Amino acid sequence: MKPWKTVAILLALGGMFPGSGDLIWLGADGKPVPLATLDQLLDFLRTSRVVSATKVEDGINQPSKLLLQKGGVRMHGLFRQVRKVKVREMKLSGRRLELRDDFIFERAAYETARLLGLDNVPPVVERVIEGRPGTLQLWIEKARTVRQDSSPRRNASLEKRLLEQRRAMWVFDNLIYNDDRNKGNVLIGSDGKLWMIDHTQAFRTFGELPYPSLVTHCSKSLYERLRELKDSQLHQALAPFLKKDELQALLIRRDLLVEHIQALIAENGESSVLY
Repeated sequence: MKPWKTVAILLALGGMFPGSGDLIWLGADGKPVPLATLDQLLDFLRTSRVVSATKVEDGINQPSKLLLQKGGVRMHGLFRQVRKVKVREMKLSGRRLELRDDFIFERAAYETARLLGLDNVPPVVERVIEGRPGTLQLWIEKARTVRQDSSPRRNASLEKRLLEQRRAMWVFDNLIYNDDRNKGNVLIGSDGKLWMIDHTQAFRTFGELPYPSLVTHCSKSLYERLRELKDSQLHQALAPFLKKDELQALLIRRDLLVEHIQALIAENGESSVLY
């Protein structure tokens, strides 16, 4: 079974990120903290003091959940430091592919989402903690994974917004070649917001879409972002985190996504595809 089929009923968009309502960041106690802007939050992630750390046993690479403190504010963050490379020999072509499992892809995924106007990847920064380089990402308080969440969803409005979020997720994961989306790396916030996490195995060097059949609809704004996104913008935003062949494959997939959506529009009509 493809990992996509394991994604069960998700909740809809909430208001915890720029572009989706007022900023309401939750602290370690589950209550709002006095960080009014995204820049303030990112600065907190970069400069706060580490109070304690515990291993997250559910994670394959065992990231650490950190308790962070600065100026009376306490928040949790997730620190990943995985950096592995697997080499796959392609028998027919004799080509050797390097498959990276790397913390830096978390930053690349976050920056890609921002370019697309998507707000469902939690803020993340690069940071060195106790001499170990990695990425530190905001921990979403009061959130449950899809695997943990089994409550029924019957509200028609929520179901519609859920569907829109899932459709955006399919587009995003095809673009970054994330074929590891499953019940454990989609979060549902207490406000009903869908969060996409765990992208350390994305950004493969394959110039193809992993799941094009899942992209059947797209929001007009996301489609326009894809169409208007210049190579120079992607290079500027992602070159610090991706290798040349990873970035080139992303550019190819961007074009393939646009072509795929254009073909859907030609076949079914714009009003049946874009919303």
